[in-house]
Amino acid sequence: EQPGMQQDAQEVMAFLLDALHEDLNRIREARDTRPAPAAASGSQRSLSEPCSKPEERLAAEAWYSHLLWHRSLVVDLCQGQ
Repeated sequence: EQPGMQQDAQEVMAFLLDALHEDLNRIREARDTRPAPAAASGSQRSLSEPCSKPEERLAAEAWYSHLLWHRSLVVDLCQGQ
């Protein structure tokens, strides 16, 4: 076995899954990319500032944001929280 063969296989698999996702994505219309009103008002917190939201809430918001752009069989089967 040559060095890097497993990494190459992983890269090919990631490329194929990404191509499948792009072809099967059910989201076709353009989404609004403006920041949320809280972020636009300059109330963004710094990374050193403690977060007032529980991690589960932040994860749910991030997943919802991800699903606004990415809805395919690949996402349904291979991604998730």
